[in-house]
Amino acid sequence: MSVDNKQKNGQLPSQRVLYRGSEGGSIYTSENDGKFLVIIDESSMSALLPVDDLEGTELVDVVEFGSESERSEYLMSCFGPAH
Repeated sequence: MSVDNKQKNGQLPSQRVLYRGSEGGSIYTSENDGKFLVIIDESSMSALLPVDDLEGTELVDVVEFGSESERSEYLMSCFGPAH
Protein backbone atom coordinates (compact mmCIF):
# COMPACT_ATOMS: atom_id res chain seq x y z
CA MET A 1 0.00 0.00 0.00
CA SER A 2 1.25 3.47 -0.77
CA VAL A 3 -0.32 6.86 -0.17
CA ASP A 4 0.08 9.63 -2.71
CA ASN A 5 -1.62 12.98 -3.00
CA LYS A 6 -1.34 12.98 -6.79
CA GLN A 7 -1.38 10.42 -9.54
CA LYS A 8 1.55 10.22 -11.96
CA ASN A 9 -0.06 12.72 -14.31
CA GLY A 10 -1.19 14.99 -11.44
CA GLN A 11 -4.86 14.18 -11.98
CA LEU A 12 -7.31 11.85 -10.33
CA PRO A 13 -8.78 9.01 -12.39
CA SER A 14 -11.92 10.15 -14.20
CA GLN A 15 -13.76 6.88 -13.59
CA ARG A 16 -14.46 6.53 -9.89
CA VAL A 17 -17.05 4.55 -8.00
CA LEU A 18 -18.49 6.00 -4.80
CA TYR A 19 -17.76 3.59 -1.95
CA ARG A 20 -19.46 5.71 0.69
CA GLY A 21 -19.89 9.25 1.84
CA SER A 22 -18.12 10.36 4.97
CA GLU A 23 -18.25 13.35 7.25
CA GLY A 24 -16.62 16.10 5.22
CA GLY A 25 -16.10 14.12 2.04
CA SER A 26 -16.43 10.94 0.05
CA ILE A 27 -14.54 7.69 -0.43
CA TYR A 28 -14.15 6.39 -3.99
CA THR A 29 -12.58 3.35 -5.60
CA SER A 30 -10.91 3.22 -8.98
CA GLU A 31 -8.38 1.27 -11.03
CA ASN A 32 -5.45 2.77 -12.88
CA ASP A 33 -2.51 1.06 -14.62
CA GLY A 34 -3.21 -2.26 -12.88
CA LYS A 35 -3.35 -0.64 -9.43
CA PHE A 36 -6.40 -0.65 -7.20
CA LEU A 37 -7.08 2.78 -5.72
CA VAL A 38 -8.94 4.32 -2.83
CA ILE A 39 -9.54 8.05 -3.25
CA ILE A 40 -10.31 9.92 -0.04
CA ASP A 41 -11.79 13.25 -1.11
CA GLU A 42 -12.32 15.74 1.70
CA SER A 43 -12.37 18.77 -0.60
CA SER A 44 -15.93 19.64 0.43
CA MET A 45 -14.43 20.79 3.73
CA SER A 46 -12.66 23.62 1.90
CA ALA A 47 -15.88 25.63 1.98
CA LEU A 48 -15.88 25.48 5.79
CA LEU A 49 -12.28 26.48 6.45
CA PRO A 50 -10.61 29.89 6.19
CA VAL A 51 -8.28 30.22 3.19
CA ASP A 52 -5.27 30.56 5.52
CA ASP A 53 -6.03 27.16 7.07
CA LEU A 54 -6.13 25.51 3.64
CA GLU A 55 -2.64 26.57 2.60
CA GLY A 56 -0.48 23.47 2.24
CA THR A 57 -3.35 21.15 3.17
CA GLU A 58 -4.00 18.18 0.90
CA LEU A 59 -7.71 17.49 0.79
CA VAL A 60 -7.54 14.52 -1.60
CA ASP A 61 -5.43 11.44 -0.85
CA VAL A 62 -4.96 8.45 -3.13
CA VAL A 63 -4.07 5.11 -1.54
CA GLU A 64 -2.71 2.54 -4.01
CA PHE A 65 -2.91 -1.25 -3.64
CA GLY A 66 -1.44 -4.11 -5.63
CA SER A 67 -4.59 -6.23 -5.44
CA GLU A 68 -8.33 -5.83 -5.11
CA SER A 69 -8.35 -7.97 -1.95
CA GLU A 70 -5.81 -5.68 -0.23
CA ARG A 71 -7.96 -2.69 -1.13
CA SER A 72 -11.10 -4.40 0.18
CA GLU A 73 -9.42 -5.20 3.50
CA TYR A 74 -8.32 -1.58 3.86
CA LEU A 75 -11.80 -0.25 3.04
CA MET A 76 -13.48 -2.55 5.56
CA SER A 77 -11.00 -1.82 8.34
CA CYS A 78 -11.00 1.96 7.86
CA PHE A 79 -14.52 2.77 6.62
CA GLY A 80 -16.72 -0.30 7.14
CA PRO A 81 -19.04 -1.70 4.49
CA ALA A 82 -20.08 0.32 1.44
CA HIS A 83 -23.36 2.22 1.59
